[in-house]
Amino acid sequence: RLSENLASPLWNLEEDAIDDILLSEMNEPEIAAILVKNQEQKVVYGKQRDEQWKPANTKKDLPFALPIKHSHEIRKLDELLGTVEVYASDHFLKQELRRELIGIITLIALLDIILLVGLSMTIQRLLKRPIHELLHIAQAVGRGDLTYHITMRQRNEIGQLAAAFQEMVNRLETTLCDVKSAADMVA
Repeated sequence: RLSENLASPLWNLEEDAIDDILLSEMNEPEIAAILVKNQEQKVVYGKQRDEQWKPANTKKDLPFALPIKHSHEIRKLDELLGTVEVYASDHFLKQELRRELIGIITLIALLDIILLVGLSMTIQRLLKRPIHELLHIAQAVGRGDLTYHITMRQRNEIGQLAAAFQEMVNRLETTLCDVKSAADMVA
């Protein structure tokens, strides 16, 4: 777009029009400099930011390198008039990078929260419920009710604990039956 806007003023050597076009483009804060070069790549018009970040005229190449440069040919009636080079500021790049990093960090934090919630729900389902069921059965056995049968199918430590608990209940029931039989025989 800029190269198209510069074609007619450059063709007609309208310095004021070129200056106006360059100034309007320099309204974008991320632009550090714009250089218009002739066919020999010599700067004929240009704007670059001064220390106060205000656009200033220049007819020299930049004394320092800027990280991003976009160059486009300026043509009128298929004749090459020169090129326009637009330089982005590294300050703008740092702001964009900071904004992108904040977005990425926010996304990672959100994914961590989702993962943490999912993990806690899984742990609750795999650990808390079976332990709660074993607690309920232990309380019933403590009251003397040996009719509960544990039917956990887990093959982890909770499953092993449930199997050992069921074996304990079965032995208590057997022992209780033996004691009742012995008491009945004595009586």
